[in-house]
Amino acid sequence: MLRTTISVFTGLLILFLLSSWTVFLAWRSQRLSVERDLISLEAESAVSRFSRGGVERLADDLAFEDKRIWEEEWLWFAFEEEEFIFRLTGPESEDEDPEENTIAGFPGLYAEFDWDDGAELDHDDLDAYPLISYRVELNDEHSLIVARFIPVRIQEWREILVFTNLILLVSGMPLISATGFVLRGRMRRRIAALTHTAQAVGEGDLEKRAPVFNRQDDFDDLSTAFNRMLDRVATLTRNMRSVSVGVAHDLKTPVSNIDGRLQLIERDRESPELISEHIERSRGHIATLQRTLDALLRLGEIEAGARRSAFTLVDLSLLCTDLVESFEPVLAEMDKTLSAEIPSGLFVYGDPDLLSQLVINLLENIGEHARDGANAWLALNRRGDDVLLVVGDDGPGIAEPLREVLFERFVQLDSSRHSSGNGLGLSIVRAIAELHHGEVLLRADTRGAVFEVRIPSSRADLGSL
Repeated sequence: MLRTTISVFTGLLILFLLSSWTVFLAWRSQRLSVERDLISLEAESAVSRFSRGGVERLADDLAFEDKRIWEEEWLWFAFEEEEFIFRLTGPESEDEDPEENTIAGFPGLYAEFDWDDGAELDHDDLDAYPLISYRVELNDEHSLIVARFIPVRIQEWREILVFTNLILLVSGMPLISATGFVLRGRMRRRIAALTHTAQAVGEGDLEKRAPVFNRQDDFDDLSTAFNRMLDRVATLTRNMRSVSVGVAHDLKTPVSNIDGRLQLIERDRESPELISEHIERSRGHIATLQRTLDALLRLGEIEAGARRSAFTLVDLSLLCTDLVESFEPVLAEMDKTLSAEIPSGLFVYGDPDLLSQLVINLLENIGEHARDGANAWLALNRRGDDVLLVVGDDGPGIAEPLREVLFERFVQLDSSRHSSGNGLGLSIVRAIAELHHGEVLLRADTRGAVFEVRIPSSRADLGSL
């Protein structure tokens, strides 16, 4: 908030300075344009009089109090009354003083160009005031300079503007400097906090987080993003640990069984029937290993987002209808019924194979863990801009301790691990839902195990893929 206030103050100060100078320069340009127009008109009038009456007529017209050559003190009148100043000159000779060829007007007025904003005035007191002059050649021997003092109010306003700007800068710079000092100290403290957090995490403290002060500034945004990254790192680290333990636990049994079968083959090598049985059992254990490894590879591929290149428009209604028809007889053989409520025309943007895998895993979960005689269902409907998939059964549900870790890898509802699953099915369901920018949850307000999957219904809802 403080930084925003200083930024606004500095911006307003700069805006005021620029605006004031812009207005002044525009006004000055307009005033000088008016002065030039007046000088042009006076010069045209003088040329006209010269054409009609010659040099003598023009010299008489330019006389001040009946004197053709102006005296210095007469310039004060021209200065105070904002009158024109003239100098009519004749031919010059090499030895002649330049002022000696003045026929009328003030001899100390000099201008070398047609229009000259730097005309000089030989006067002890008025030479500091700027002039605008125009020089016109009347003929080959005579020329006329017409000049006016730049209005004093222009110079006065310029001095007022410079003084005001200096006051603002002198009063504003200490405030800006003090605020900068405060902000610098705050920035150093915030950076030190981030550095300390990074060092602590690097030393193994994965629970360390950067402080967020709810000031809604850039540092809070950086700290929030940094903490989200650390949360993700901690989650991946926990997943890696659980994978290591789960893989060791789930692979130990089939590997041990295979080793035992090899020993039995060695023992029963004289009996072809027993050897065939041992080989067949070993193939079953190898298939279990293969399923676990395939599930891990598939899960890693999904979490890496590699499958988004295959996204297309998917008719989820048709996909779920086909899967329900396939699973109804399978579950019936397990003494479980499956009903469905699937309206037509519900589309999502995603990978059809992965979405099929999501539904299959949820239905297989029912077949594996629902009680005998259970009633299961699959419902599909629209909720706002999302498509909602609900798969559940009316069994006893899932124990509270397992709800917190249900979607983690190698978590099995059968704690004895006597089931044929590997504890990766629901992890894959969650990964597929997140890949589609959706989410999956276990409802807590219903009987039985009821899973709810929300998936955006259009490509626009998926963000940048």
